[in-house]
Amino acid sequence: SEREGQQPAQKPVKDWTPTLEDYVHFLTDSLAVYETMELIVNTYPELEIFRNTGLERVQALKDDLQWITNSYNPSLSIPPVGEPGSSY
Repeated sequence: SEREGQQPAQKPVKDWTPTLEDYVHFLTDSLAVYETMELIVNTYPELEIFRNTGLERVQALKDDLQWITNSYNPSLSIPPVGEPGSSY
């Protein structure tokens, strides 16, 4: 029985299980976003406080993409940046 004021649990609209290919797309889009952020931070002197903080991700994302597509699953390739990455 439901308690007063509680709603029944909602079921997701549809189940979705991401694939390795989906993850590679996510990493590619993330790389585009982080490259842009790092370019902006490194371009404007007033953003210098955000440089070399340890939060930089570009090289790590490049390394992950290379490892996944070269070693882990060579049948995958790095896709072009998708709409989510380019619009963000």
